[in-house]
Amino acid sequence: MSLYEVKSKRGVLLSVLLVLLAIVQAWVIYRGLVVWNLLVSHGRDGWVLPLVGAALAALALVAIVGVWFWRRWAVYLLAVVVVIGVVSDAWFGLASFALLIRLVLLGLLAWLIRSRWRSFR
Repeated sequence: MSLYEVKSKRGVLLSVLLVLLAIVQAWVIYRGLVVWNLLVSHGRDGWVLPLVGAALAALALVAIVGVWFWRRWAVYLLAVVVVIGVVSDAWFGLASFALLIRLVLLGLLAWLIRSRWRSFR
């Protein structure tokens, strides 16, 4: 599959969604590491959670890049990261509206990937 074929099949909506998700994940990694650094430098407890969140965001970023390059393993990795993220967001009390928006966006991503599943290798 040539680069031109992949670009033409991805579509604008999937491209924009993947870029936005990558930017959000990069921001989450940055914020998680900043919060972790502040907690550790001030000797406070609870420093594990921001570090785990940053690691989960890094895995999601790897998965998003893999989806950009049409890799099936990336879709499976993204599914695992999403399930862990949604469960932890619900467990730690993310606002219901924010959780709903996240689920709608991820549902849209799943629908866009499903309609192009044959393009993944």
